[in-house]
Amino acid sequence: MLLVLTLMVTSKGIAGVPGVSFVVLLATLGSVGIPLEGLAFIAGVDRVMDMARTALNVIGNALAVLVISRWEGMYDDAKGERYWNSLPHWRSKEALPKGE
Repeated sequence: MLLVLTLMVTSKGIAGVPGVSFVVLLATLGSVGIPLEGLAFIAGVDRVMDMARTALNVIGNALAVLVISRWEGMYDDAKGERYWNSLPHWRSKEALPKGE
């Protein structure tokens, strides 16, 4: 229980800071008494995992904004369609489907 509580407290706000998750894990495991030698295995893949966590966080935040604005009735379909069609790599593809 102490490990879960420590991780919950120390992990607040680290999603947007690259590389901090490894430092938080190092500090948490050290405070609980788990040997730190096992972190050598994690260090090799942590950079790649950190990039994936950051990308997932950005996508999740962007999607949440769209979902909430549509839910609240504040999403402007015409403006969204104009933006979608203005993207250079989407011009050759089909246009955005009409909203319901």
